[in-house]
Amino acid sequence: MAIVKDLDEIDFAKPIIIDTNIWAYMDDPIITLPDRLANQNTSKVRREKRFADKLTELFYEKSTPIYVTPEIINEYSNFRLRNTFKAWQLQQHLNNLSFKHDFKGTVEYNDAYDTLVGDLNNYISQSNFNILTSDDIKIKELITNLHPKTLDFTDESIVLQAKNNHFPILTGDKDYQHVSGNLVIYSNT
Repeated sequence: MAIVKDLDEIDFAKPIIIDTNIWAYMDDPIITLPDRLANQNTSKVRREKRFADKLTELFYEKSTPIYVTPEIINEYSNFRLRNTFKAWQLQQHLNNLSFKHDFKGTVEYNDAYDTLVGDLNNYISQSNFNILTSDDIKIKELITNLHPKTLDFTDESIVLQAKNNHFPILTGDKDYQHVSGNLVIYSNT
């Protein structure tokens, strides 16, 4: 089983892989809270705000070496564009619109895409932000050792990168907690 640690145990001097849900959270912490909770002072909201404060420290104050994979960048990009689609769909007062056929190519999509590319470039230009890439041997290892009952392909890839580089993963995804082997997970769950 993975070793699950509290956020307070993060060593800000050591590299860490951030999962998509963490990156999305950094853009908008309230987006992960149901609307009915966002303005309440419940223990869940206090925990989420503490989490946001810890992430701000991690990203901006301590210059912790942050790592992502191409899969994380892809998931993050899809998350951002799909959320823009949902907002656009609400503006259109239609529920049956298609992301691919109705939204792509619109002014709103193009604006969201341009903003996303600009934001990605801003992240990449930060000195503490790094991208891990996969080589053929690691992909072959990933396919050979795939455990579809525990994680999806992307999560397996992230775990493999973390294990190969001896990096912990910062995530809100509980699935990582069931990974066997030497893996450290920081989580707010």
